[in-house]
Amino acid sequence: MQAETIRIRLELMIKRLGYESVILLDAAGRPLMSLGEPHRADEATTHLLQETFTDGVVRRSRLYFDAGGHQHMDFIAPLLHETEGRRQPVGAVLLHIDPARFLYPYIQDWPGASASAETLLVRREGERVEYLNELRHRPGKATLSQLTESAASLPAAIAIREARPGATAGVDYRGVPVLAAYRPVAGTDWHLVAKIDSDEAFASVRDLATWVSLVAFIAVAAIGVAVLMLWRQQQRAHRLKLKVSTSAIVRQSEARYRAATESAGDAIVSADAAGNIVSWNPSAASLFGYAEAEALGQPLTLLMPAALRQRHIEGMARLRAGGVPRVIGKPVELTGRHKEGGEFPVELSLARWQTDEGVFYTGILRDIAERKCADILLRRQKDLYEMLSQTNQTIVRCSDQYSLFSEICRIAVEHGRFRFAWIGVLDAEKCRVLPRTRFGEDAGYIDTVHAARYAGAQDEPGGLGLAMQAVRTGTHAISNDFLEDAALAPWHGEASKAGVRAAGAFPIRRGGAVIGTMNLYATEPGFFDAAALF
Repeated sequence: MQAETIRIRLELMIKRLGYESVILLDAAGRPLMSLGEPHRADEATTHLLQETFTDGVVRRSRLYFDAGGHQHMDFIAPLLHETEGRRQPVGAVLLHIDPARFLYPYIQDWPGASASAETLLVRREGERVEYLNELRHRPGKATLSQLTESAASLPAAIAIREARPGATAGVDYRGVPVLAAYRPVAGTDWHLVAKIDSDEAFASVRDLATWVSLVAFIAVAAIGVAVLMLWRQQQRAHRLKLKVSTSAIVRQSEARYRAATESAGDAIVSADAAGNIVSWNPSAASLFGYAEAEALGQPLTLLMPAALRQRHIEGMARLRAGGVPRVIGKPVELTGRHKEGGEFPVELSLARWQTDEGVFYTGILRDIAERKCADILLRRQKDLYEMLSQTNQTIVRCSDQYSLFSEICRIAVEHGRFRFAWIGVLDAEKCRVLPRTRFGEDAGYIDTVHAARYAGAQDEPGGLGLAMQAVRTGTHAISNDFLEDAALAPWHGEASKAGVRAAGAFPIRRGGAVIGTMNLYATEPGFFDAAALF
């Protein structure tokens, strides 16, 4: 019955995923079951199979040719069994594909209606370039076509020499000038080259350029004559009107700007080219703690932590020297500094403007501390829900306590994003919690601190650790700021080495009685908030 179930699943793999054949092998490499088209692995695949049985890693063979000149590719997936905490290969599945049916059709479907473009899959074979798929301009030729790599302008040779994404102009295997883009295929020795004849690529551009130039010349000439005539007629009247209206416009603009900035909920700060504050609205005073009189004329570094000031000074100097702005026109997240010395995250949108007086910069700043906290809380809740889901699945799968505890610790670290986790079992006679399983990077913390904490250690400095607190009280014991928790002072040194900033111990019950604890350690203070616990 089990063999029939395996056969059905392997047949589904062939039908749904397009494999040519699937072979189930035992730990010695002997076939136990073979489905699909008959296939005999070559010597290289046999060698890869031996390596897979040694280290349990999935492997892929190179493209190779059989005696009939047909291409093949094999994938080897180990079947692992966990014994005493170690995962050993007990078999493998050999998956065989035919690139001509599975891979090359996707490449040859491009580029659609183009008369000359094609996509090539190539690789190095000694000192030569091997074309793996059929060449579009040599239909009916064998898939294996080779040209010398030494040709400096051959796009396929350039792609192999560069071994990175790029584009080039060159001459293809037909001796025709082409434009080509190429990139390596990750995890393989293949390179993908897409090319099109230069004549086809530039034909529409040349025609368009000719017409655009002609139309532009006529339009510019006509507009120039009209503008010149109009300018001569209106110049004198315009100058007179401009003198009268300029002062009024300036006053109105200043009034509108001040009304907008003073009523804005976000902080709005303007500075001159030297980086000195020239405008400061009430929301900026509320955000940073400086009154307008205190802020005006001060450098922008007043609002920054010390670590960011030198970088800001260098950036302003670069802009004054004609450098290209890097943050203008897009929101960026930075750290602001309050008058009292506290730091907080802000979102900055920066604009640059210019008048007769010079260049100025205006920034709109918003306190995003609450948003950042909400993002962190949402991420933590998502991780904890994922951890709970994986734990429920593990409870169903595992048949013994040790495997269950080991998997729960692993899930806590990999899905819950804890620094490390361990589960301890209560030794009732010795009144202590003994570590049973662990996972993660604890820098020796568990062995040094928690392996021998006695329940009766009230006379020791700091009293009980979190694990024994959870056992004694029957409920969770939490420290959201471990290094500042005076009750845990004896363990501050080891916790600092292990990167611990928050920790929690949760009782494990059997039949209503506490039999041990699950212990979780996080690198962020305040990790175990009310939302995470309930």
